[in-house]
Amino acid sequence: MLTTQTSSRLKQGLLFMAISTATSTLWANDNDWMLEEIIVTAEKRSEGASVADTPLAISAVGGAELEARGYTSLFEAISVNPGVSSSKVGGQGESVQIRGISSTIGDSPVGYYLDDMPFTRVGQNVSPELNPYDLNRVEVLRGPQGTLYGSGSSGGTVRIITQDPYLNEFSGKTTVATSFTESGGNNWKVQGAVNIPLLEDTLALRVVGSQIEQAGYIDRPLEGIDNFNDMEDSSYRAKLLYTPTEKLSIKASVWHTENSQPAPFADEELNYSAVFFELDPVTFMPSGSVRPAEAAFSSTENESDLYGVSVEYVSDNFVFVSTTSYLEGDSVQGYDSLGTPFVLQNTSESFSQEFRVSTSLEGRLNWTAGLMYQDMETTAASDAGFVFQGVPTISMTEFTNGTSSSQQWALYGELHYQLANTWTMTLGARYFEDEREARDEGPSAPFLGLFGIANPRKDTFEKPTGRLNLAWTPDEDSLYYLNVAQGFRSGYMNLGYSIVSGAGVGVVVPEVADEELVTSYELGAKVSFLEGDLSLEAVAYYLEWDDIQTFVTFIDAQGAPGTYGENAASAEGTGFELGLVYRGIEGLILSMSGNINETEYQDDGAGTGTQKGDQVSMAPEATLSASAAYRWQLGDMMASAFLNAVYTDERTDYALFSSFTSDATTVINARIGIELNDQTGVFLTVENLSNEDGALSQLAVFDGYGVPAVRLKPRTVGVEVNYNF
Repeated sequence: MLTTQTSSRLKQGLLFMAISTATSTLWANDNDWMLEEIIVTAEKRSEGASVADTPLAISAVGGAELEARGYTSLFEAISVNPGVSSSKVGGQGESVQIRGISSTIGDSPVGYYLDDMPFTRVGQNVSPELNPYDLNRVEVLRGPQGTLYGSGSSGGTVRIITQDPYLNEFSGKTTVATSFTESGGNNWKVQGAVNIPLLEDTLALRVVGSQIEQAGYIDRPLEGIDNFNDMEDSSYRAKLLYTPTEKLSIKASVWHTENSQPAPFADEELNYSAVFFELDPVTFMPSGSVRPAEAAFSSTENESDLYGVSVEYVSDNFVFVSTTSYLEGDSVQGYDSLGTPFVLQNTSESFSQEFRVSTSLEGRLNWTAGLMYQDMETTAASDAGFVFQGVPTISMTEFTNGTSSSQQWALYGELHYQLANTWTMTLGARYFEDEREARDEGPSAPFLGLFGIANPRKDTFEKPTGRLNLAWTPDEDSLYYLNVAQGFRSGYMNLGYSIVSGAGVGVVVPEVADEELVTSYELGAKVSFLEGDLSLEAVAYYLEWDDIQTFVTFIDAQGAPGTYGENAASAEGTGFELGLVYRGIEGLILSMSGNINETEYQDDGAGTGTQKGDQVSMAPEATLSASAAYRWQLGDMMASAFLNAVYTDERTDYALFSSFTSDATTVINARIGIELNDQTGVFLTVENLSNEDGALSQLAVFDGYGVPAVRLKPRTVGVEVNYNF
């Protein structure tokens, strides 16, 4: 346990870990308090470092604080970071944006890792909902991370690190909470963790489980259904730690998650009045009649399993790490949004293997080198419904069906050289190769050959990327750095249906959209003042985003919009990030962080709905987070209070004939409670204190059909009881 007599430099390090994410706190038995030291491993070096000593734009929040805030979604936790936001459209997950880099097509532009295992699915640009309970920490790296993390880390990387088992300690914890949502009903959650030593100093198991149920708050008046958007989330994970020697450790883990929820489309009155357009049963043309939609077509079921084995060997001069993982997932998404029912089904599998060696030499030079292999496959199908006038039964038919696969490998390395006592230089490089294949099995498959289109279609993407980092630490209270980094994303294989549909009206749809590249230049500073009581982080950056994969729209032979992916845009961005943390008053911690970001298209986009100077799709121009945490003695007990506000500027999505711009929103959460003793705590929680009801996000194409936006859950007040043993 740290003491309050820590040096100014160490206090700075601890404070920087809280910038942008408020503060991670641990409380001592003597009623004193201090910041939890979080060591991050984002640079994949032999030893971790505090955020203050890491010459990158990185934030970290510890597991203790995640639970103290009562988060049930990881997206809430990462959205307090400057320049980081997420948007929800469907029910499969959320799209994460960092520093203006976002996408609604192809692979995700933000890396997503669980214990160094990539949660990556070919062609999927959303990240899954995860319950951040019993984690060690969450790290968010802002800016391109192509050297160490490869494809899909163009905007940055999110690393979710779970808690390791303790070898010789039987312990556990549990949380029981209930709450009430305005315009909705009662919610509850039960979650717990138990640590079981199995063999002294050698073998231990940690098991974590949770069950969360949230009442719906959106009504469907045309069908007479109230609060239809109930949500249920359950997850469990287990991690086994085996240390046969002091130098060797082996971890085996499994993480299972499943959830169900409709997409929360609603107007300002929290109503959703969807209709189906009826067709004439003879002509198959619109009859001019409508009927209320069916809520059964507005639901999503997601399930995923992640299995992993990690081996680490530590010698006096180097560390060797092997990480093996296998991910499988299923998602069935139902929509009634566009006047007809349709269902999207995805099944994904991914195998990943990474070997890494990093040195810990006493000289000026150290290095990290790694080899990565990944094999992924996703099968996606869509079924559309025919709603005939006078026929109550809905006829479903397959619309598209195809499989996308990716086999990729990469070599990477970084050299760290101590130029002088206060100067360090890092040079990094990565070579990446990705063989992709798209195979169509749906209605368009028989026609591909008629247009000279191969089935399956194959292409290989390759991209070298690099990093240059120069760090200067003139004294123990400051760090300045220059970071030039690149990130990339593999190409996108267009659907056979889009290619055939475009050919029918003379539109040449490319079989593939090429890979894209982001190059970022940033200057950063991390400085502490007032003997470490005040810390500041400031970053200015400029980025170039080339060959952006973008949805292009055309009108097909039936007069309906068709879409395909093309490298139809480029963008440039400038931004500034600032973070402050103050802890000069006993028991009080104040923090603030923000980002101003202008990432704009450089040309008019033909068929995309974008024009030169438009902010990149779904990227806010500003984000701001502020929080206050206070802890004080209350008789024989300890009391604590926490208040946090997150502002997200408006965001726009574009389509050929329409666009959608969200509202700027401010979400305030509060928590106050007492610790009755070392084991039991009782807290009052409030989510969305101001009852913010702004329109959060929507795809422009949905908005063009009159579909309302996604909206926040209304004010929710609850009670939580925590017990440790």
